Amino acid sequence: MLLSSPNGKATKDYPDNLSLAGDGFDIVVKAKAVVDKDSKCSNKVYCADILALATREVFAMTGGPFYPVELGRRDGRISTLASV
Repeated sequence: MLLSSPNGKATKDYPDNLSLAGDGFDIVVKAKAVVDKDSKCSNKVYCADILALATREVFAMTGGPFYPVELGRRDGRISTLASV
């Protein structure tokens, strides 16, 4: 979802996702890069988990309840509009 394809047919390009702030995607990509610099975490923490944790944190910061997040999601290897 975080990567667009040259033909504009990635999950990120789906009409429902176009309203998401572009810098939000950039922040997740930057967070992933920082995590991957640690050899103990490299290729073990996925963008899907970062998104789940970030969502929980924003929800709690805006007055919602803090809830446990189950980790271990894996990023997809392909991103297509058809999979949305």
